[in-house]
Amino acid sequence: MYRLLSERTSHDELLVYGYDLDQNLIYIADNLDDGKFIQTVWSLDELEKGYWTMSNAYSFWTEVRFLKPIQNINYAIHVEQIITAMENYLNSSETYELVRNQKYDFGMQAIQRIFTDIEQAALVGEALDSRVFHLLYEHKLLMELRLSYLMEKKSIIERDSTFMELSTILKQDYFKLRNIDLKYNITRDASTFSKISERLQENLMKEKAFISSFITRFQQVKSMA
Repeated sequence: MYRLLSERTSHDELLVYGYDLDQNLIYIADNLDDGKFIQTVWSLDELEKGYWTMSNAYSFWTEVRFLKPIQNINYAIHVEQIITAMENYLNSSETYELVRNQKYDFGMQAIQRIFTDIEQAALVGEALDSRVFHLLYEHKLLMELRLSYLMEKKSIIERDSTFMELSTILKQDYFKLRNIDLKYNITRDASTFSKISERLQENLMKEKAFISSFITRFQQVKSMA
């Protein structure tokens, strides 16, 4: 068990949400069930063994951090930061990273790698990584929720049902794309590859247009501030 802990925490963070000193138990949560995020219980001894087997050149990957809520904090929405983030994503601009020991793709440019994966899988009849397509769908889902929050809760931008509908349609388009990928992975029907590529290209074009409009609206907000 400690070996599994060592492998997991060397690549991502492990959440410890409680402990029982009398029973020598630690309560943790992580993607431990074939990628599924679960809650489970380990012994404190296993946790300690797992921790001491970790070795990494970057200390912030192996350090232990204690998190607790801070009281009486005002969280402001920074419109300029939102604009910059959206522009970086749209233009594939380089963003700040703590570790730079390999080459990175950013924003829309990173998504272009999916087309290469599709072509390679088509040659050998392999399954496509469904997590990629689900991530794209969840990205649009979060964008829809945040846009709704900014309109309905904070009134940062003017309420616009048509604009919200475009966001929902974009989310649904990526949801359909993910389902087509899942279908291919079951049927292995080679004709599905062209459909996946075409759908992805169409979705990206819609997304670029939507984000450009998104940025324009926020720039108007900024100019009136």
